[in-house]
Amino acid sequence: PHKQQDLTMGLITRIFIFLVYVIFQALLIPLIYLYCFPPKLFNPRLRLIFSLLLGTVSELPLAIIFVKIISLIVLDLTCGLDAIPLMNQLLYLEYFIMAALIAIFIDSYNNRNAIDRSLRSITKDPIELPTLLHREFWTRFAIPLYRPSGLEVIRNINYATPEELKEHEARSNFFRLDVYRRSSIHTASKRPVFFFIHGGAWQMGNKDTPYPILRSLASDNWIVVSIDYRLAPQDPYPESFIDCKRALRWIKLNIHSYGGDPNFIVVSGDSAGGHLASMVALTPNDVRYQKHFEEIDTSVKGCVPINAVFDLTDRKKFWPWNFPTSFLNRICRISGTAEQHQNFLQENSPIHRIQSDSVPFYVFHGAQDLLVPIEQTTDFVEEYRKICQNPMALCILPGGSHVYHIFSSPRTHYQAKAIEVWLQAL
Repeated sequence: PHKQQDLTMGLITRIFIFLVYVIFQALLIPLIYLYCFPPKLFNPRLRLIFSLLLGTVSELPLAIIFVKIISLIVLDLTCGLDAIPLMNQLLYLEYFIMAALIAIFIDSYNNRNAIDRSLRSITKDPIELPTLLHREFWTRFAIPLYRPSGLEVIRNINYATPEELKEHEARSNFFRLDVYRRSSIHTASKRPVFFFIHGGAWQMGNKDTPYPILRSLASDNWIVVSIDYRLAPQDPYPESFIDCKRALRWIKLNIHSYGGDPNFIVVSGDSAGGHLASMVALTPNDVRYQKHFEEIDTSVKGCVPINAVFDLTDRKKFWPWNFPTSFLNRICRISGTAEQHQNFLQENSPIHRIQSDSVPFYVFHGAQDLLVPIEQTTDFVEEYRKICQNPMALCILPGGSHVYHIFSSPRTHYQAKAIEVWLQAL
């Protein structure tokens, strides 16, 4: 009986391992197809799900290949490849999938060319970006869990005043920020500051998202500040925007104690955070958004939005659903339609806040962003260039999904290099 039980358990184990392998294959095939032929989805939740899945495939192809090789070895040791029916056909499919993943990796690597073209519009100085033959590429760009050494993160610093914390006591845990810096930086240093605002559709996300660009810039001697802010719908917009202004106030008043220069701050963010960052950059010293600290200078030196939302009015109908009304009802908790609240939407749209003296922008957008229409980004860039003569750089990243920048991948690290060059040129 014991021998029979062992045989039964062994058979169940082999079947389980084989089923896991088959399911893994079955998931990868449609994702690779969708990477090559991005769908036009009208449901925003489906768009978010597909964006996350596609981001995993587009940014981590080498890691997936490694997992597949390990899975084949485990499958052979437990089941024996020769003993599995139709295994030869499955192996041909395996070779095809691995070849497709290698092609996706090459596509990510080729973002080097897009970054190079973008940098040539910024500086005439030759910029050397790591290639496949560089040691840095394989020790940093191609490692999914890369973390630079010599960094310290000072976490959960309150940026609200005691009065603000008391007023919003139940939500006080959102008024926090982290400071990234090299552990060797002296507090008397005056290093430039990179102020980052996380994305999440104004409703989710937090400062703990492991954005590689934050650690990359901190390792290059920038002082990086990443913030939390109150989220909708419990705290409807523009509360999140006001919190960003409060965080900027803290930076202006306190960052010198951490080795930062309060007179050189560049703001950045992704998705909804890119919208908030653009609004921060385009509304310096607007007293409507800095109640009780009107005297604080809330100007910045530049802005780096990533896959950002620039037009809440959707004046050219780029969104496949009624985004303006959805934003009003869900994010702002304002009833009615977009037509009834055009002034509010315009006042909170970066594309409608551009002035002749607006700060320089370096705009990034993934070419395969399923969530935020890339057309509204190019429209913002064109409008900026019509109104303002300050530098405006645009980089469309081939193969980039809506969430490409949260992964440690060649595409993301090339982007970080480009941001560093642009910041140095300001």
